[in-house]
Amino acid sequence: MVYTCAFITVTLFLMAMGRPQEPVDNALPPQSSPGASPVPIINQAASIDPTGNFNYSYETGNGIKVEEAGILKHVTGLRARGNFAADDNTPDEDDILVQTGSFSYTAPDGTVISLRYTADENGFQPIGDHLPTPPPIPASILRVMSRNKYFRKHNLRTCLEK
Repeated sequence: MVYTCAFITVTLFLMAMGRPQEPVDNALPPQSSPGASPVPIINQAASIDPTGNFNYSYETGNGIKVEEAGILKHVTGLRARGNFAADDNTPDEDDILVQTGSFSYTAPDGTVISLRYTADENGFQPIGDHLPTPPPIPASILRVMSRNKYFRKHNLRTCLEK
């Protein structure tokens, strides 16, 4: 009986959540100007193989270009990297999806925005001229860090010189 009541309650809740929402005036900006023609797709390609590897790309008439590829990669040492909690149930190796790609478009001010990226066991790593970068480390701080035993012991000097 308790399960039946819980099931009915959950079902009614989900039905209420799935009902059509009331339209909100001006909630979203219009996607295109009235009378504007659709943007053509100039080039489009996609493929996926049975092992899970894939790639796709497309280019639109307004200058948007997108490319992405993904491959399955077997990695070990996941616990040592700290990607998972180190308990007995956590596998130390697994297959992950490594994705690389890029996209570019023209900003409203006419600037071409380009971004390349990799997403793998080390996280998402974007590269683009428009991304903010930290200021350089002052020379005095670099000198102090180079004298620090911890930095010498763990060979972190090369990280600082990048």
